[in-house]
Amino acid sequence: MRAKLTWCKENADGYGFLFKDMQQLVDKAEEDFQLVVTTRIAEHKQAEETKLEIERERIREEEKASLAASAAITQASAAKPVVMATPPSTPVTVAVSQPEVKVESDFDFMCVALVDHIEAIRAQQKEAA
Repeated sequence: MRAKLTWCKENADGYGFLFKDMQQLVDKAEEDFQLVVTTRIAEHKQAEETKLEIERERIREEEKASLAASAAITQASAAKPVVMATPPSTPVTVAVSQPEVKVESDFDFMCVALVDHIEAIRAQQKEAA
């Protein structure tokens, strides 16, 4: 029994939580005891590696989605011509450039675009006055 416990301490250090049933395990034959200990450790390591891989994949997907959203925002925030309503005889096109603002959602982008649009209309009205 002491030999089994000594072997377990040497080969399963840090994995004691896997052997809550150590009382029953030490009653097994030496080979069976070692097989149970090594198998539980191997299964635990495999389960931990699987969890880590799932977490890595989740992080990769989040980064991919974040990059796609950033690219869409960057593309959408490029200077766009805006046609403003004026008297029916002369439509006016004004190029509105978006400031270099890193926004996190479509709502933020819409707010920035709306503010820029309003400021451009006010500037045009001041020029016309």
